[in-house]
Amino acid sequence: RESFLPTIALLNKHLDVFEVEAGIDYRLRALEQVEIYHHPADAAAERKMLDYFKMVAGEEGKKGGHIEVLGRNIDTVRRGHGVIWFDFKALCGGPRSQNDYLEISRSYHTVLLSHIPRMTQHQASEARRFTWLVDVFYDHKVKLIATADCAAEDLYTEGTQASEFKRTVSRIFPPNEELPMKRAVRWLLACCLSLWVGVAVAQQMEIIQLRSKTVDEVLPALLPLVEPGGTLTGMNDQLFLKTSARNREEIKRVLAAMDKPSRRLIIRISQNRQAEDSARGGEVSGQVTLGSTRRSNVAASVWDTKSVRGESAAQMVQTIEGGLAFIQVGRSLAVPMRQTVVGPGGAIVNEGLIYRDIGSGFYATPRVNGQRVTLEISQQAENFEPGYGRGAVSSQRLATTVSGQLGEWIELGGSGRQAAGQQGGAFSVGTSDARDNRSIWLKVEEAE
Repeated sequence: RESFLPTIALLNKHLDVFEVEAGIDYRLRALEQVEIYHHPADAAAERKMLDYFKMVAGEEGKKGGHIEVLGRNIDTVRRGHGVIWFDFKALCGGPRSQNDYLEISRSYHTVLLSHIPRMTQHQASEARRFTWLVDVFYDHKVKLIATADCAAEDLYTEGTQASEFKRTVSRIFPPNEELPMKRAVRWLLACCLSLWVGVAVAQQMEIIQLRSKTVDEVLPALLPLVEPGGTLTGMNDQLFLKTSARNREEIKRVLAAMDKPSRRLIIRISQNRQAEDSARGGEVSGQVTLGSTRRSNVAASVWDTKSVRGESAAQMVQTIEGGLAFIQVGRSLAVPMRQTVVGPGGAIVNEGLIYRDIGSGFYATPRVNGQRVTLEISQQAENFEPGYGRGAVSSQRLATTVSGQLGEWIELGGSGRQAAGQQGGAFSVGTSDARDNRSIWLKVEEAE
């Protein structure tokens, strides 16, 4: 509050305030200028209460008497049209509930309450009823004017209701600065409204047709450029921009650099495989017979074999810059399946075939900057390997991000395998070697 008071002074100095209101009861408006809480509750305070009553009621009202609330009588000091005056003992000293105060709030817009005492810890019931009264009047916008023996914050400081009573004091007895604060807030709102009207007049709606990009592609980049108070939305390849002329031109310049046709690209994948098997060895065999006929037969053999196999597969797909491309080729392989089920009657063996898709393919997302391309790629290759058993399949998978020049082959990776064996006997010896190398290359070209 202290920090805001200098602002109120500046507003009073530099602004002219014009209030346009209707349907005002000026007798109630007069209460905004009066003190709503007086202490001590002496004769001077009682005279002020009488003056306030006459000001609001427009007359002296009916002195004394009582009103009936929910079948019980409550004594009054004075009562008039829309305003009533009670003593604290009559309203909070006897058996009362929230319903009593609710009935009063429905009939009177202003309540005067005299002689609120300093309550001790033995008066928790009175403090609780006073709290109910304040809460009901606060919720139903009933104006409360009171006299008391002490300051509001000292009315009830010890007892079972003391902690709750602090909220009661804050609700019904606002600080004296509340009125100028309300005026300052109204002035600030008026200033903000004037500024908003000025901005709204300056802002105009423009519909922009997108040529190549989609709304989802351009909105994230353009929204941070919209000035405060402006809006930017889009649907069906159209942008709806409402902002100042200067801000519109700035956003349209950025959009012109983004909304260009995507480049058409061709992605080529080359998979190479080199397999080499070699075997070397020697063997000696013979027969010797001793007896009536001397005979011998000896044979020897030496071998050195080598086989080389090469495979090459190429795949190609066309896409646009930033688009996700996918291609896969292969075949379905019949794999024998045997299933054994053991039951009460014994074991049952079922044989059949299942088909497994064997193929090679890749996902790729290219992005081009000038003549340099960056790709996010995920590749897999599978091959049938009957030498490793029935239904055996070898597979290779790769996921990476690479970068290179348009039109140049880029090596993504590869794999290699090498095996060696040796066997021997009494009259034989042999060795074998196997090598299997695979590599994957990629090239991105711009389509003509």
